[in-house]
Amino acid sequence: IVTVILTTITLPESLTTERRAAVAARKAKNAKAESRLALIASQPGLALILSIAFVETMSFASIPPTMSIYAAAVLFPAGTAVSKVAQGVGLLLGAVGVANVLTQFFLLKPVIRRFGERKVVLMTLVLMGIMMTLAPLTSSLYVLGAGFAFFAVGRAMAQPSEQSLVTRLGDDGIRGQLLGTYQAATSLGFIIAPIWAGWVFQNISPRAVWWVAAAVLIPAILLAIKLVVQPGPLATRRIPMADVAAMLEEAEVSATAD
Repeated sequence: IVTVILTTITLPESLTTERRAAVAARKAKNAKAESRLALIASQPGLALILSIAFVETMSFASIPPTMSIYAAAVLFPAGTAVSKVAQGVGLLLGAVGVANVLTQFFLLKPVIRRFGERKVVLMTLVLMGIMMTLAPLTSSLYVLGAGFAFFAVGRAMAQPSEQSLVTRLGDDGIRGQLLGTYQAATSLGFIIAPIWAGWVFQNISPRAVWWVAAAVLIPAILLAIKLVVQPGPLATRRIPMADVAAMLEEAEVSATAD
């Protein structure tokens, strides 16, 4: 409820009446709307970023669902009260949330200004991979909490950078569709991650969840390297749909005048 109220009060409406009319006119002229698969196929840069986001999320999202049982098995002595384990995990995840907020408020903008979104994505994925590799080596809740701070910083900078890159792949008419496709990719990662994480925890070992998550992150790091070294803009040159509609209208007017 608070989110809805704050959104209504503080955020201006981005889709004005004029833009709504332009979108409606565009849809009328383009009855066969571009599907998401067609959109991905037409933008190689989009497919690259979606792949990074999916793999990254499938790695990251394996940790929170198993954190409580991991803490009980590794971070606390056998026989520790469930309430104490829950309290420790709650404080740990709360610290992650605070680090996330502070990163996006104070650190994200200057880092992106200094390095650019592409390099930030790569650096944060490497940071997360290192943390995932080292985390299982400790049995201390406090040491793991310090490591989680770096984990949170990486996650807090990677996702906004990816979203920023996605929004540059199209005009205003398809920007919402681009972000929706990005969200669908990350949601799929959130669905798959707990499934494999639970299996690894039960059939291999609690610590193995971290190492498998780090291994899962490797393809995302390789794709991020490609993202960094790829020259030029991510998007292929395409005429915005609104401009196409305007050109068609001008052609119709010219034909009528002739």
